[in-house]
Amino acid sequence: MMTTALLLACAALCTFVNPFVNHDEFSWKELLNEISVTTKDLQNHTVNIFVKNLKVNGQLKCEDDFFCQAEQELREKVSRLSGKKFNHFHNLIRNLHRINKPRVKTCKPFDKNSDEILLHEFMDNLKRCVQKKYGRTPK
Repeated sequence: MMTTALLLACAALCTFVNPFVNHDEFSWKELLNEISVTTKDLQNHTVNIFVKNLKVNGQLKCEDDFFCQAEQELREKVSRLSGKKFNHFHNLIRNLHRINKPRVKTCKPFDKNSDEILLHEFMDNLKRCVQKKYGRTPK
C-alpha cells in the first residue's frame, strides 16, 4: 500500500515537473507570441511614440544587451502609458525581464545620443532579434 502511494506521488510529481521541458525555448516562444499580439494591436491604432533606436552602426546586434536595453526602453517610454492599445506591453515587458534575468548581470546603457524611431519600427526590430535568437526566420 505504501509503495503504491509512493509511486502515485512520484508519477504526479513527474507530470508537473518535466526535466525535459526546455523552459528557455518556451520563454522565447512566449515572447515572440507576445510581440506578435502587441504589434498587431499597435497596427489598429495610430501611435506616434518615439523610442531609442538600438541598432549599432545601423546594424541589429541581437545579443543579450540588446534585449536588456529593449526592456529598459519599453519600461521607460511605454510601461507608464495606459489604454487598451498598451495593455499587451505589460506582458511583453514582463516576458523580456524573464528572458534577461538569468542572462544579464548588468545591462549596458544604450547610447543616449542615438536617434529615435517609431515604436512600430522598434517592435519590428525586436521581433527580428527574437526570431534570430529563437531560431525562427522573420515573416
